[in-house]
Amino acid sequence: MQALSVRIGAAAAALTLLFTAAAHGAGFTDPTATPARRVTNVQLRPMLAVTNAGGSIVAVGLRGIAAASSSDGRVWDQTNTPVESDLVAVQFPTARQGWAVGHDGVVLSSGDGGRTWRKVLDGRQAAQSVVDAYEARSTVDPVARFYTAEARRTLGSQPDTPFLDVLFLDEREGFVVGNFGTILHTADAGQTWRPWMDRVKNDEALHLTAIRRIGEDVFVCGERGQVWRLDKAGSRFVSVAAPYNGTFFGLTGRGDVVLAFGLRGTAYRSENKGESWIKLNTDVESGLVAGASLADGRVLLLGQAGELVSVSGDGRTLQRFQLPGRLHPTSILAMSADVFIVATLEGMRRLGTADLLQPTRRPAQ
Repeated sequence: MQALSVRIGAAAAALTLLFTAAAHGAGFTDPTATPARRVTNVQLRPMLAVTNAGGSIVAVGLRGIAAASSSDGRVWDQTNTPVESDLVAVQFPTARQGWAVGHDGVVLSSGDGGRTWRKVLDGRQAAQSVVDAYEARSTVDPVARFYTAEARRTLGSQPDTPFLDVLFLDEREGFVVGNFGTILHTADAGQTWRPWMDRVKNDEALHLTAIRRIGEDVFVCGERGQVWRLDKAGSRFVSVAAPYNGTFFGLTGRGDVVLAFGLRGTAYRSENKGESWIKLNTDVESGLVAGASLADGRVLLLGQAGELVSVSGDGRTLQRFQLPGRLHPTSILAMSADVFIVATLEGMRRLGTADLLQPTRRPAQ
């Protein structure tokens, strides 16, 4: 565990932010206990994630704002959320049951297709779950000792636990992942959570940025080009080949094909569940922040400067487009091969292929 010790020493101050926050003045309002404010023109508010919920579309964003559309993204209504914490990821394993996660360690649940939400977890509760699970063996296990010490610092204070992604495999089993290797698991629809940091080969406590089910497998990605795949038999995540040394922001794919994407337009494609990778020439300089897999085999990759890259099903060619206007996109949902919903810092956009600018075609490798 020497590498973990080095990581702890180098990032001690920043890591404290995972489970603690500085003291606040008398005017401080706890965002984990304050409902999101009602706003006008919710479709123009900064949004960070969008997903499908049966016949509706659900988006979440800054200050705990959430919205839903039953008109394929043409009209949006604000929905009720119990927190003002920024919400950064959302997922619906069924048409009605959904989950959203974000800053301050919040995990929200919806049972009505995203129309209303309730808080099931926050940073203090997450910290307590770590203490309960790891404290007894913290004297002999460096991982348990590290996370127990950090979790204890937040008890009784305002947390700042950034959960970055959520994945539920069905109505009961799910994961949330976040900074400095944080991963929690539930098997009872969020009633209880157990830390899985000891079930991931992550000696340097690298940030975990995304978790996705692709085909029959579950993958996690993060810093330093790391990708892990869930070993279902062993109930742990094992490392697969790391294609490069930068940060991956997300994953997408279908069947055995996996695409990992991140900093400076970096994207890698694997046809064997991550055992080997081929770099794609995206011709994008900004970070790739989101991806979507289409039914026809194509994959869409979204750049934070408004670039949209369409990768062919065989991975051999790509087309690069530009979203209209000065948009800063954060997430994409493909409605069909020609229509997609984009969450941006400028609000929600419903776009078709006719709206895209500057198409170019070039080899993908």
